[in-house]
This record gives sequence, C-alpha cells and structure tokens, in this order.
Amino acid sequence: MNTPTLVIEQQFTLWVLYFFSYAFVGWVWESGYVSFKKRQWVNSGFLNGPVIPVYGFSITAVLVLLHPVENNLLLLYLGSAVLITIIEYVTSC
Repeated sequence: MNTPTLVIEQQFTLWVLYFFSYAFVGWVWESGYVSFKKRQWVNSGFLNGPVIPVYGFSITAVLVLLHPVENNLLLLYLGSAVLITIIEYVTSC
C-alpha cells in the first residue's frame, strides 16, 4: 500500500541521492582535473568526504527550477548556465 507519507519519503530520498551523487561526481571530476594538471593528487573538496556541495546544489536546483523547460534544449541550456553561474557567484561571496 502506497500511503502519501511513503511517497513523500521516497521523493525526499530520491532528491538526497541526486544531491550526493552529483556532489560526488563533481568532486571526482574536479579533483581528477586538478590532479592531472598539477601531476599530483589534489583533493579539491573542503569537507572531510568526497563531495563538493556546490555541484549537488547546482544540479538539484536545475532539476527543480528548470523542469518546465526540459523539452526545450536551448532554454534548458541557457537557463542552466545562468542558474549555475548565479549559484557559483553567491558561493564565492
């Protein structure tokens, strides 16, 4: 039986998995790139684990906020670029 509470818990779990998956993939990508450029291992994250939260927040924000334009690739691309740039800028401040 699928109660509304169970559905909400499943949705929440899915979004948490999205966040940590993209935060981990971003850490792997950035650490790998920086390590390759410097020819030695560099941990690009500032936390004690293999995640960079800005990537997790950015992608989940794109998934949530740009859902209405998911079928228009040009608007999806431009919206993603603007949204992620704003998140990166706010994070840097």
